Amino acid sequence: MAGFFVGFFSILLATCAFGGVRSTLRANSSRFLSSEDLDMAFHPEALKKAESKLRILRETLPRIESCNDFDKFTDLWYIFLVAGKNVYTALKQGATATPQDRQWFGGKESERRRDSLLQYVFEARNQDEHEITPTAQLEPSRVTFSTGVGGKGISVSGVYPQKFNVKSVDEAPMTISSQPEHVKLLPVTNEFKQTFQPPTLHLNNLLQDQSPYNLAKLTLAYLEGLVSEAASRA
Repeated sequence: MAGFFVGFFSILLATCAFGGVRSTLRANSSRFLSSEDLDMAFHPEALKKAESKLRILRETLPRIESCNDFDKFTDLWYIFLVAGKNVYTALKQGATATPQDRQWFGGKESERRRDSLLQYVFEARNQDEHEITPTAQLEPSRVTFSTGVGGKGISVSGVYPQKFNVKSVDEAPMTISSQPEHVKLLPVTNEFKQTFQPPTLHLNNLLQDQSPYNLAKLTLAYLEGLVSEAASRA
């Protein structure tokens, strides 16, 4: 019997040396992974989950752009916020296999917290999910008339918007500006009573366009890059 076990383990060790059993051991336990393998162990199922959320974001983005109904917009904005948060959730779960992956994702979370756009979207999702306070409101259209410095004002006659006349009291030059109806994002507050204003910066770049569509487009581009970086670690 002793001879049998000696012979069995000799065969097993020889087989492991040629890789016959080594691949099975790799699949069953990370204790047998080499240091090179540990650096490339990002969970593939997490990437699939993250990619599925990106598809939702890509499908929702053009619908946000073309939406002209505020109630429908709030539904689409909620879908976008939740799917964006779920990308982070999937990647966080996929980055638990190795210290290297955990460190990588920790760095990405720190980057998100420092970026006003990414953190605003993150916190807006939390508020929309857990609170009744809205994250956006519909701003009505308006027309503004003003005179320059030293002007004595303007006079308006008639009925707006059917038919009306506006003129400068002293015939000084007058400025007319208009703003169409649009969606305005609101400040959001987290559970620690920290308030986050609608973002004005992203990746240290000033945001000239602060519309929900543009913010969503920039968020999607960032998340696509994040998932692509995670995939390079798999």
